[in-house]
Amino acid sequence: MNQRLHPGDHPDVAENINNVGLCLDSLGRWGEARPKFEGALAMLERVYKGDHPATAEALQNLAGCMSRMGRSAEALPKLEASLAMRQRYYKGDHSEVARGLNNLAGCLKELGRPLEALPRFQEALAMRQRIYKGDHPSVATSL
Repeated sequence: MNQRLHPGDHPDVAENINNVGLCLDSLGRWGEARPKFEGALAMLERVYKGDHPATAEALQNLAGCMSRMGRSAEALPKLEASLAMRQRYYKGDHSEVARGLNNLAGCLKELGRPLEALPRFQEALAMRQRIYKGDHPSVATSL
């Protein structure tokens, strides 16, 4: 319906395509999910010139799917791009930056690069502790 309502590129259509990808990904159907994530990302890059949270999220979703497919080496530059975009978009401490740091660190760990992962895990934890005072699920995840 959104494709009929919004012919061509539109953020709502990209979100719908991404959501289909998320559903397929959650079902373990990564080979079907990946082109959905790629399509949503391409559309968002055309819709939003430059940095945008939706584009950063689409990069992260594609990278996560690639990692689950055993393609972490290909996912890494996408996670780096997503994090860099978030760091430019959100100045200072932000939960999305912390999440990006954590995801990048997880990918580095998966690639057998724990010495590179550790400072990013630590930075994500420190940021989350500054953002969330006291007990919080995001802090617990980082710990």
